[in-house]
Amino acid sequence: MRDLGSSAITVLGNHDLSLLMASEGFGKRGKGDTFDDILDAPDRDDLLDWLRRQPLCHAEAGYCLVHAGLLPQWSIAQAHTLAEEVAHELRHRPDAYFAHMYGNKPRAWSAQLSGYDRLRVITNAFTRMRALTYANEIDCDFKAGLADIPNGLRAWFETPGRQNPSHTI
Repeated sequence: MRDLGSSAITVLGNHDLSLLMASEGFGKRGKGDTFDDILDAPDRDDLLDWLRRQPLCHAEAGYCLVHAGLLPQWSIAQAHTLAEEVAHELRHRPDAYFAHMYGNKPRAWSAQLSGYDRLRVITNAFTRMRALTYANEIDCDFKAGLADIPNGLRAWFETPGRQNPSHTI
């Protein structure tokens, strides 16, 4: 992807963030991760720097590209602004961000959230969210497909009153 330059657009996902964490010495390496090829590459630093500069969200021409989803309370403009909050931390304070990134709580978005709780909800929505409770709380434990969503959860994009129907996500 990096070698395609501006002719390709990508966004960060949970595994990208896990790779960046591992490169900085944070988090636990999973037994099935495939990071060594990148971490041992001769152009490792260039690859990681390129990855660190990728957005969590890209919107253009009626489309919005994200790895996982958008919380129903977020407009496309708000999602872009929130993604930039995380990008700023990732580029300027990665050690502090990575030290606080992992976790499933808080589960619900509130504009009053601050600090790393705020950044964690934003990160989880963009990179891990598949389903929400009926109270619009992120359920990070559900990892199966749509056909297997249990009672009490729904796909994030099936939430009534979504503030982002203007774009195909």
